[in-house]
Amino acid sequence: MDQYSVRIDYRISDKDSLFGRASYINNNAQETDPVAATEDPSFSGSTFNNPRNFVIGETHIFTPNLVNRSNVSTNRRIDGFVPPSQQFTQTTFTDGSLANWGPDTFITGDTNTSYGLSDGLYWNKGKHAFVAGVDYHYFQMDGYGVFSTGPNGAYQFNAGTPLPEAIS
Repeated sequence: MDQYSVRIDYRISDKDSLFGRASYINNNAQETDPVAATEDPSFSGSTFNNPRNFVIGETHIFTPNLVNRSNVSTNRRIDGFVPPSQQFTQTTFTDGSLANWGPDTFITGDTNTSYGLSDGLYWNKGKHAFVAGVDYHYFQMDGYGVFSTGPNGAYQFNAGTPLPEAIS
């Protein structure tokens, strides 16, 4: 796993401050499918999960009792599954009499991104605290890959069907 986070704080004046943060993570892991691994260890694939986070914020102090905070941010999650072996076709027996044979044949991934804008006004008056603001988020979801079979396709056999008829 590779990861880092960086934060920078900058004081513009006595009444204004700015901060920025960036976080970056790469998670890659071998995923062992116990059934597929007994057939052939190369049938097990790997997963990845690579989140990213960026934010810039500004704080303005109008008075000691009246403070405004604003943020602009983006979060991105990139994850998926990659099988290492594509040399075999996955075979399925539709009656359930035998287990599937072959690698997990789908390559899939998705990228989810959110963009955020927020602004809040904080006012303290005696023993009371008042907060007003807005928080806006836009979400974008993008998927890619093949979700059912890989580039070699899949064979399916029905019970009682002679092999030459099943593959014709």
